Amino acid sequence: MNGVSAAQTYRPANIRSRIEGDIGKQQKKSDAIQAPRALTAAYTANVFGGQASFQPIPTLVFRPKTYLTLNATANLIPGLVSAGASKTIRFDPLIRISPTDTGGVTVGFAPRLEVELSGAVRAGLTNIFNTGLGVNGGLGGAQKFTFGAPQFRANLEPTGVFKAKADLHPTFGSEQTLSVNAGANFGAGAVSVGADQRFSHSLAQQLRVGGPGVQFQLSSTGQPRISSNFDRTVSISGASTSSS
Repeated sequence: MNGVSAAQTYRPANIRSRIEGDIGKQQKKSDAIQAPRALTAAYTANVFGGQASFQPIPTLVFRPKTYLTLNATANLIPGLVSAGASKTIRFDPLIRISPTDTGGVTVGFAPRLEVELSGAVRAGLTNIFNTGLGVNGGLGGAQKFTFGAPQFRANLEPTGVFKAKADLHPTFGSEQTLSVNAGANFGAGAVSVGADQRFSHSLAQQLRVGGPGVQFQLSSTGQPRISSNFDRTVSISGASTSSS
């Protein structure tokens, strides 16, 4: 027979397009049942060819300062010259709670101890020759020492991974401040006017020494892992500031 066979008239469907359609349906189904977005996760968007990120949960910083101050004052020349000294001890830790980009939470703790010694001499005259005019001046200085170590940090991720890290980075600091002030005032009865000018200069030095660190990690599998490191770095910095 010269007729056209059935095999020649049959055209099979496009198998590739059918497979791609099935994959697309499976992807949409997977997207529909994926895990909900973490509360602490950042929002991201494509902007001008780049990526912009917005973290709706702010970072919280606490500095629960505790201090003790001892003061002493002496009148070297009553009504004319006086001197004072003080000693202050402050415990000034830094506590930071911040979200991570992956939806986790990080808690950091860095203690710091500060000792400050200060002294000042002040002289002044009031109501010179009964004119209501007064002048005053003073000279003061302070020495401050700071010490901070170690640093602790803990991180918890939505996947169940928990990390705790401690780094011994001793930081020693010292700061010297010298200040001079002078002023004048004029008062008549309940009304008085005055001006005061103060100049101060500070020199600060800081020494930071590397130290050992240890990290503990616990994954969702329940298998803990402990790793250690040793940072042998040493850094020295200095600063000078003036203000008036």
